[in-house]
Amino acid sequence: MNIEEYKQLSEEEEKQFYKELSEKLERNEDFINAVQKTFDKYISKKCLIELNKWQQFK
Repeated sequence: MNIEEYKQLSEEEEKQFYKELSEKLERNEDFINAVQKTFDKYISKKCLIELNKWQQFK
């Protein structure tokens, strides 16, 4: 959609446009949060493994 098409939207079409956009952003945010949690969990586990290795050599 370009700006001219956007300007021609009715009020109801504009509401629907923003509703769909909002839903997509929420799904993306959920996905990003899930990836971040998984990444954090993996990194934390990896750091603990490395810390344990380092402590064993001490």
